[in-house]
Amino acid sequence: MRGWLVVAALVLLAGLVGCGGGGSVATKPPGTEGTVVGQLTGASNPENFSIYVDGSPIAATPAPDGSFRIRNLPPGRHTVGLIAGSGMVGGYTVVEVKAGETTDAGEIPAAPGGQIAGMVMKQEADGTLTPLAGVEVLADPQVFVIMGGAVWPDIYPPPPRDPRLVQYKAITDERGSYLIPAVQPGDYVVTVSVPGLVQGVQWVYVEAGHTAVADFQLQEAVEPGVGTVQGTVQGKTSDGQLAPLEGALVTITVSTPWEPIRPAPLPVRGLPAAARERLTAKAQQAGESGIGQTDEGPVIVPPPYFFQQFQTLTDAQGHYSLNVPSGHLTIQVWMEGYNWVSEPITVQPRETLIKDFVLEPWEIVEPPEPGPGPEPGPEPLPPDRTSGS
Repeated sequence: MRGWLVVAALVLLAGLVGCGGGGSVATKPPGTEGTVVGQLTGASNPENFSIYVDGSPIAATPAPDGSFRIRNLPPGRHTVGLIAGSGMVGGYTVVEVKAGETTDAGEIPAAPGGQIAGMVMKQEADGTLTPLAGVEVLADPQVFVIMGGAVWPDIYPPPPRDPRLVQYKAITDERGSYLIPAVQPGDYVVTVSVPGLVQGVQWVYVEAGHTAVADFQLQEAVEPGVGTVQGTVQGKTSDGQLAPLEGALVTITVSTPWEPIRPAPLPVRGLPAAARERLTAKAQQAGESGIGQTDEGPVIVPPPYFFQQFQTLTDAQGHYSLNVPSGHLTIQVWMEGYNWVSEPITVQPRETLIKDFVLEPWEIVEPPEPGPGPEPGPEPLPPDRTSGS
């Protein structure tokens, strides 16, 4: 899935003209741009809807009868949206614009939906966050699983893209925030791609009338390679001194995998029958997941995501050393009787990163001594036997 800086697109969209806007100054020879017309249906007040092109609103609204016209669109595929003021109702379609021609988008029904919103920030080396403006955010409803590794050694291409599916888009503002309104309920993979930064990927589920949040904190991309992480692990003694810890477990995790917030079977439209059979056989051998059958056709039950980890134990001097792939990683140190620690680290190719740790001993909290019981009350009076004789 692609994404790129689109500051220029904002300037372009400002010149788009619909039935509610005026003329624009031509910057290209006549006939190099096209027009889109269509009809909003199912809306009681069409003029209260906004028109979006490729994730950005334009200065135009539908006519009272729901018809609309968008001029000065460059040739190519465009996503057109008609959104109510609440942002929870609307409709989208994808159109192919041809130079000098008018493309009929047909009817676009207004339907209840939800929203996807969030912030796109750059995480600086010192940990501070900088807003990223003019960045394209994509929300794609076509979800598929590519299986690989020890359990799933075969890799299959994704199914052919369904041309009816709308890839929702938004552009971040100067604060780095974005909003994708009137998204139909379902699962979406949300991606942000900025040159020089690690791609951001999140999986969200959208419910009608609700907002799904996908925030991104992008880090500087690291050149592929191998680096070394080494150091010593010490523990505090009862008198406050430091002593090397032998046998402490050091774990470095690479590329923490993202996974669905709401796990669900995934459609496998277009996956060859032979591939489905092989996946089913492998799933049965692994006892983890495989191909299931529903009323809508075959689905893949996603396998669990495995972390790529590197581990070692400290020696008698508390020293450890691990060769790991370069990138943004996480290091953890654990030793029985001590509080474990976890830190993010960045390893460059051919770099030797020194990370030393001092572990704090467990605090053993003794249970409180049981307190004295309640004071004994007065002895009960004997029953009165003087009456009723």
